[in-house]
Amino acid sequence: MINKKPYIEVKDAADSCREGWDTIVPELNRKIESLGQKKVVICVECYLGTYADFNLKKLKNGLSPNVTCRARDIYKDELEIRQLTAPIMDANASKKLPNLSIADYFDSAKLDALKNNIDFIEEGVVLIHGVGSHLIWPADIIIYSDMSRYEILQRFRRNDVANLGLSNEQEDYDTQHQLSYFVDWRVCDKLKKQLLPMCHYFLETNNWHKPKLADGAIVRNGLKQATKQPFFMAKFFDPELWDMPKHHSNEEDFLWGFDCDIEQNNILLKLDNYLFETPAINILYFQPIDLLGEHIYRSFGTEMPVRFDFLDSMDDNNPKLSVYPGADFLRDYFGFHLYQNDNYYIMQGGSKANVLLGLSEDTNEEKFKADLANSKNKKGVVSQLNKIKVKKHDHLFIPPNTIHSQGQDAIILHIHVAPDIFKLKVYDDNNVRVSQPLELAALEMNKVDKHVLNQTTKSKGVEILAAEHNQMMEIQRINFSSPLQMKTNGVIQVFCLTEGKEVKIESKDDSFGTFIVHYGEAFVIPAGVDEFQINPIAGDQFVILKTQIKR
Repeated sequence: MINKKPYIEVKDAADSCREGWDTIVPELNRKIESLGQKKVVICVECYLGTYADFNLKKLKNGLSPNVTCRARDIYKDELEIRQLTAPIMDANASKKLPNLSIADYFDSAKLDALKNNIDFIEEGVVLIHGVGSHLIWPADIIIYSDMSRYEILQRFRRNDVANLGLSNEQEDYDTQHQLSYFVDWRVCDKLKKQLLPMCHYFLETNNWHKPKLADGAIVRNGLKQATKQPFFMAKFFDPELWDMPKHHSNEEDFLWGFDCDIEQNNILLKLDNYLFETPAINILYFQPIDLLGEHIYRSFGTEMPVRFDFLDSMDDNNPKLSVYPGADFLRDYFGFHLYQNDNYYIMQGGSKANVLLGLSEDTNEEKFKADLANSKNKKGVVSQLNKIKVKKHDHLFIPPNTIHSQGQDAIILHIHVAPDIFKLKVYDDNNVRVSQPLELAALEMNKVDKHVLNQTTKSKGVEILAAEHNQMMEIQRINFSSPLQMKTNGVIQVFCLTEGKEVKIESKDDSFGTFIVHYGEAFVIPAGVDEFQINPIAGDQFVILKTQIKR
């Protein structure tokens, strides 16, 4: 049993949300009327990936503004914008994050002309729409039109939307994803951090057929509330990342996917009778210390250094080979100051369950390099890798710079630090060697020893998994049959129930209500929670994984 719509019920949220343009527009007209001004400027600041033209048309039809301005009309020419982002798209160049802001996209002459036109208008409604719109003119009403990163990526795959300032809807998915991660999202996040504390409304159009408009103060209350209680992130399964197994043909029944990745997942806020979807990263940006803890925030800023996702290789006979680069490579090539701690925990394993990790003992390194250089000899490469048999509750540490694959016949909880975009593919989806040399620059000819499997140490009655190798985070495996008394000690913790049907999380001081967790569900205990208790409900044996960043 999996909770497919895990929501946070926001207190005092009556009449705070509207669904559908037929109720959104009257609410905005009421707001305009309540200001009692001759001239009202409405700014709709957008995140990348919204259906801007469609949404703007709906707003124009309903609000009947005297003047409508699109932020993209004052951007620099596309050639200039491509020059800004060119270093990111060079396959052999460093991808250190450029420090761009939306001001770098503005054409100063176009911006000045637009400001003069707005200044000339003495009465009526001025509607400004798009990424960067709230910087064009001081707004009387600010609407933040947000968008889930996961939904953005799906729109890239469908060739529905372009990167910031470009008309590249037809460009390949990997190019759009890379450009959005290293440039667009960072530009938009700077704007988001400014507007989260101050916008009057949030507009949610992940499901563009059912847009929702929510009161800004109420959404902010929900984000604050999330830091004082356990919460789930809204699950999603991405069929593009793994071949859809035959026994999971119905996506609604699929249990495994991104379950706790704050950059990708959303949270659901229950506002009266509506479920309002908002990116989980908004909690991080709006309440970073209460979510992460002061120590983690000082070390990582507004980055979530623990990620959970599930990998299903039950019916997968096509190993996906990749390399996670180490700290030096991440720093020198990407400018990313994280050490990639990468762990596989086996949730379920069939009779043939295995993971491919490093080179086998009898592999000749020169022959392996030659086979790797042959763009179509994936079978030969796979035959020289170390095949490790695994079973339920096995744990493997994946060393950085080591070729590996999730293998086959297993469902794996993947626990890691750095985002998956830093994973370097060795072969593409058509089993052809990736042409760029990056993965070879990071790859070491590692022959993995037995210590990567089930390396545990005991401390205070719990098992610590791969304590020697996991330099940044600590993974505890806790076996229990009676209530567990827990404390956060001011540090965010991420859990997953790996054995047992059901448990409940309860507050020691009644600061939050009973929180039910089922097998296979990952959940977050924010630093803002102090003491709590984990109580068994259904099952004979219970095992829970607890992950946190080391202090």
